[in-house]
Amino acid sequence: MKRTKAFLRNGRIKTPDSAFTGDEPVWDSKTTDLESYLTKAFGFYNYYLEKSDFLYALHEYMVSDTRYGAQKAEFLTKNYPANEVYNHAGGLARMATQGAPVQDRLRNLIDRLLRQVRVPVVAKNTGPSPIEIARARIPQRSREKVQSLITDLEALIDSWTEKTTGKIREFNITSALNEINVEKEYHRPLQEWIKKYHDEYWQAYDKSNEQLVEGFSYLSKPALKNRIKALQGMFREVNSWKKPTKTRKPRKKRVQSADRQVKALKYAVENEDFKLNSINPVTIPGSQHLYVFNTRYKALSVYHSESPDGFTIKGSSMKNYDEASSYTITLRKPEEILTAVNTKTPKQIEKIIEKLTTKKKKANGRINGHCILHRVVATRKL
Repeated sequence: MKRTKAFLRNGRIKTPDSAFTGDEPVWDSKTTDLESYLTKAFGFYNYYLEKSDFLYALHEYMVSDTRYGAQKAEFLTKNYPANEVYNHAGGLARMATQGAPVQDRLRNLIDRLLRQVRVPVVAKNTGPSPIEIARARIPQRSREKVQSLITDLEALIDSWTEKTTGKIREFNITSALNEINVEKEYHRPLQEWIKKYHDEYWQAYDKSNEQLVEGFSYLSKPALKNRIKALQGMFREVNSWKKPTKTRKPRKKRVQSADRQVKALKYAVENEDFKLNSINPVTIPGSQHLYVFNTRYKALSVYHSESPDGFTIKGSSMKNYDEASSYTITLRKPEEILTAVNTKTPKQIEKIIEKLTTKKKKANGRINGHCILHRVVATRKL
């Protein structure tokens, strides 16, 4: 199923009213009240998502669940029961994808929906397929395009008849052939048309046909010669013409969804010594600021994104962060600084860190089992 416009390439939901609604509610180790989380999440999704968006979220979850797979996901989303509300299943699917513990109730709901869906009876089509019909129309369209070009050339001959002296009107036949862009096998009527007029002018020029000599008596010999030369050049261009090759556009690199990016990410879920819990890592892809605390070395790594598309994650490494503004710094008083990091804006945090005497080091982008994912900020606020 094609990604809907409500979702960004990295899998996050577009939130133009984030100042009013906040960012997408995400389940993490700090969340304890499931019902309160569900109420908040459903409110958020109902505000931003429409039917097609909910069905897309359901499709994405079913594809990732080995119990269903792509075939069942496609079948259910295309034939979703009309009497069932779509935002309930789609919302639960989105929450499950983001790490919320709702898989059991979601699977029960999906199983019930699949039982309601009936396979539609499709009448057998004994006629030609749409592709075959389109292919059959190609010769007809090609002949029509060539005939239209010949009509334009008739107007050229009329201009040659009206203006008997001076330079004759020119015609860029190569450009015209590029525009209609049909195979050379359909050029025969065009070649015959050029040859016909060339032979008439030539017979009048060498006086081998008395009737044509009289018919073109209003043209001088140099004028006849100019027309013959022009038609010969057009004939050569038609014979040597080659169909332009289309330059293939470079394929856009597909951005994996957030849950797939963080699948192999190694980090510390919690740390008892510092009484810290990690946020849900699915919030990192697409975000603009990330604060990671290494409990082993008491080092805070601050990452700022280098583009509006935000971070991406590959394995256990951060990508798309600004190497110039991102850094790692050792904390002598971790509790004090981490509390500020958790409550202040990115700009305020930078001012606090600037006052520290320890030197900043270049951030390496790696995250391991000693790292607490302390805080993420989705929007650019520096």
